Amino acid sequence: MGSLEPALFGMKYEYRFLLVKPYFKIIYRIENETIFIITVWDTRRAPERLMRYLTS
Repeated sequence: MGSLEPALFGMKYEYRFLLVKPYFKIIYRIENETIFIITVWDTRRAPERLMRYLTS
């Protein structure tokens, strides 16, 4: 299981991430026995954009 995504603390779901290569994160959440892939995120982008992406 990946680490909690610090840029997304306090949101409706508990988001986790796996680092892939040096610049990409797979952001996901787990509900019951299902894994939902939310996005593949380029970590060179501002973390605020990730929060805006998930709340739009």
